[in-house]
Amino acid sequence: MLPGKVEAAFNEQIRHELESAYLYLAMAAWFDSAGLVGMARWMRAQTQEEVTHAMRFFKHIVERGGRVHLQAMAEPNSE
Repeated sequence: MLPGKVEAAFNEQIRHELESAYLYLAMAAWFDSAGLVGMARWMRAQTQEEVTHAMRFFKHIVERGGRVHLQAMAEPNSE
């Protein structure tokens, strides 16, 4: 079982990782719309890396009998 403060910190880190993924995805969309296909591909790769980080924390919490609490994220700037 995870101590409450540790579980809360891990859940917060999941949010940070997913927010980063969301920002990279927004940048990928912008680069795609600007015709910068290579940069868009790079941003999508970064998106996947951040999701992978989030899922490591997710799995860690679950494996230790904790509870994952997904938190709301802000909408990224599209410009």
